[in-house]
Amino acid sequence: MGKHKRGFTMAELLVALMVASIVLAAAATLAGALAGGKRVTDQIGRTTVCLMQLQNRLGDLLTRAEGVCDSNAAGFCLWHDTDEDGVIDESEKTWVVAGATGDGLTIGGVEQYDFCLGVEIYYDVLPPATRLITVRFDIYDGRLTQAYSVSGRLRGN
Repeated sequence: MGKHKRGFTMAELLVALMVASIVLAAAATLAGALAGGKRVTDQIGRTTVCLMQLQNRLGDLLTRAEGVCDSNAAGFCLWHDTDEDGVIDESEKTWVVAGATGDGLTIGGVEQYDFCLGVEIYYDVLPPATRLITVRFDIYDGRLTQAYSVSGRLRGN
């Protein structure tokens, strides 16, 4: 019987290194895809929360408003008779305004909703007789543009 040397041949080591590099490359690709998916999911979650906040806030403002006390090409001003005296005071006005290019929406000069694109405002009849307002806008999530709208009927008299 002849003596056999123990160990791996060069060919066996090269094959093992190739298999290991393929497995590591696949693992790195998978990790990158998972991280990208997490970023997209996080962005969609943030946008969804902002959209819900905007829908609730704008819907509430519209349904509680006594009427539209002013309007221009960029937006409208709602009147909320908080002191119930029937007189429009500056403290009872809330402006809802689209950005100069139609992108973004500002409520009350403070709340900014920059994710709203192509904001359009529709009235059932021109202010001050307006009873129904619809604010239409798009949201772009990096792949698709989705159209949304918020409508509200003013309670008024």
